[in-house]
Amino acid sequence: MSRAPRVSVVMAAYNAEAFIEAAIESALAQTLPADVWELLVVDDGSTDGTRARAARFGEPVRWIEQAHAGLVPACNRGLREARGEFFARLDADDVVDPRWLERCLAALEKHPGWACVLPDHVQWNVDGSKTPRRTEEGNVFDFLACGTLFRTAAVRAAGGFRPLYWEEVDLYLRLQARGDFGYLHEGLYTYRRHADNMTASAARRKDGWRELAAAWGAPALRAAGRSDELEAVLNAEES
Repeated sequence: MSRAPRVSVVMAAYNAEAFIEAAIESALAQTLPADVWELLVVDDGSTDGTRARAARFGEPVRWIEQAHAGLVPACNRGLREARGEFFARLDADDVVDPRWLERCLAALEKHPGWACVLPDHVQWNVDGSKTPRRTEEGNVFDFLACGTLFRTAAVRAAGGFRPLYWEEVDLYLRLQARGDFGYLHEGLYTYRRHADNMTASAARRKDGWRELAAAWGAPALRAAGRSDELEAVLNAEES
């Protein structure tokens, strides 16, 4: 029996044929040895050519299919299936630096008290330009959903992902009780901006902040960092 991988990377994919090949190629180019980590693609009921585009990669990819249920159920399916001690998400429209897993894993091994490590990221703009973005330490509203390397046990103990629009913020808020957050100021994760991004709609973002405020309350959210969008929602609710 082969040994379990140390790191599980989960990619939730829904109608991602335009970008999924680039995402998988960047993952498979990791400098971390192939027998140390696994890539799980959770196909959330895609109706386009997502499966066909991903099929050419063969065995290096663990393919999991489910009926369309949405991002959070797909991520939780990947979390349940993950065999690694460490867990990360890679969106099907993003790409990663070849050193991503190796650098993040080394940081977590060096700091056993960290529940996760957050690398800096690069924003790939719609015009093709790329903008380096430094993660603001201690501000959960500046943390990406993807690119972070977590201790799998910590994410599971925190309850995994919950069905909120800002599911990543909600997870980070719950994860604070599971250990410290570490930071790696290297742009190892590239986040692609395009019209179909889930966060592209200003109205949906605003509704999401209201939902998060109802779940956590203003004092807890204000203690967790700063978001101008969230603050505007909180102020409106309090007036």
